[in-house]
Amino acid sequence: MAVYLSALYAELGQWGRRLGRVPVESVFFGGGTPSLLDPDQLEGVLDCVGRTFEVLPGAEISMEANPDSLHTAEKASGFLAAGVNRISLGVQSLHDGMLETLGRLHRANAAREAFRAIPKVKKPKFRWSNLPHYALIELWLAADVFRYIGYRIMRFFKIR
Repeated sequence: MAVYLSALYAELGQWGRRLGRVPVESVFFGGGTPSLLDPDQLEGVLDCVGRTFEVLPGAEISMEANPDSLHTAEKASGFLAAGVNRISLGVQSLHDGMLETLGRLHRANAAREAFRAIPKVKKPKFRWSNLPHYALIELWLAADVFRYIGYRIMRFFKIR
């Protein structure tokens, strides 16, 4: 991980020299794997971003997370303390058979553990992706998890 972080700092420096201290409204850590970092490592990256660019007050600092690597309230708290203010949890299903079909490495229990960890820190916002032919089944399975973590209202929208 140290080699990756060193290369990332170097690349941020190159972009800073090329662009100057431009204002930044959003910092996004994507691909699910940012949650493999320790919160202090992610904080180091955010410090580098802040030294290189002008991160505006109220900027969205978001990260994608895999359920397997974000399953404790301590880790979620650490990311929020580091400056993250939005976590997108990569859960495509709460059914093990569907997860296997999709080629996902985590299982439904790992997703449930991640769902349990995040609300202890901050009430999450959910955006449910459409999986054709399985959407109603998945929403039915997800309803138990949403109820468990304290959601009483669920809204459904048709996406074209």
